[in-house]
Amino acid sequence: MAYEKINQRREELHQETGKIFALQQCVQDAQNCEDYLQEHTHFHIFHRRGVDAIIRSFQRIPNEYADWAFDLTSRNMKQTLSKTWGWSDAGKHQELFEEDARFLIAVCNDKPIGFVHFRFEQQNGEFVLFIYDIQIEPDFQGRGLGMFLADACWFIALKKKASCLLTLVFKANEDGMGFFKSIGYLPHAMSPEQIYPDKESQYQHMILYKSIKKWRPAESSSS
Repeated sequence: MAYEKINQRREELHQETGKIFALQQCVQDAQNCEDYLQEHTHFHIFHRRGVDAIIRSFQRIPNEYADWAFDLTSRNMKQTLSKTWGWSDAGKHQELFEEDARFLIAVCNDKPIGFVHFRFEQQNGEFVLFIYDIQIEPDFQGRGLGMFLADACWFIALKKKASCLLTLVFKANEDGMGFFKSIGYLPHAMSPEQIYPDKESQYQHMILYKSIKKWRPAESSSS
């Protein structure tokens, strides 16, 4: 009897190890893509509400856009983050320029006007596309560009066979929370209020997700 249990546990460990390796391979394969929009030509150009922009895919943020991306994130998020976990120039700079960070950048009249920073990760035993930031220049907000970039990420996740998209949103970021919920994002099982519903008020953020299988095009957006 003991021998059977040992063999059973050995087989379980073998399966768990195999799953981990498979997830790691999915992440690595997705990270190695040179152009995430190559097979999604309908996301090459954004033409809505008086805005004409080209969307470019990057494995690393180009030097020519590096200062702008950090400055835009600071302008849009510093005040909100200062109310929650706190803002750190060094910390945000490191996050934007880490090796695993991938970007879609919108360019209008040779000037960048918005970007999405995303990564491929293992989260809670799943292969996911994690959206770290969607940042749009204030003059171009409310035109649907944020939704367009979010939808592009959904198609990228679909192509790479991710199980879902995830994002972390601070409760103090009411615009961000409203935006993601308006395009179909829901609280994920590992969001703090789902795990500890009786302690929801103690947590300043939520983890939202959008399923690959249940996606529907959003009708409107404020970003």
